[in-house]
Amino acid sequence: GKLMGYSATAKPDQMLKEQATVLLSTSSACFPKALLQAGCGSIQDQRVLAASVQAAWQEFAYGIVAEYLRGFTGDWNVEGVVVTGGCALNVLANQLMYDRLTRASGRK
Repeated sequence: GKLMGYSATAKPDQMLKEQATVLLSTSSACFPKALLQAGCGSIQDQRVLAASVQAAWQEFAYGIVAEYLRGFTGDWNVEGVVVTGGCALNVLANQLMYDRLTRASGRK
């Protein structure tokens, strides 16, 4: 909850977002130094880290859903997508998925 709350209070940093994306998409046991430094830094550093992780998560989650839909349906002709689990509570990620999927399907 703290990450999502903080993410609304700062702008993402592109380098931190890229490192968070790498962390999300690999099973590496190595945690990027810049992410650790931001997490242990000032309140503002923590807020920028949260915004950067949020931005990375939105893109990552959308990528998983889009890849699954392409493999399952071959196109975007679906009526809806249900996302479950704790990460599904992320309103910004859900909105991004909705916006991109409805635009891609021509339903909007």
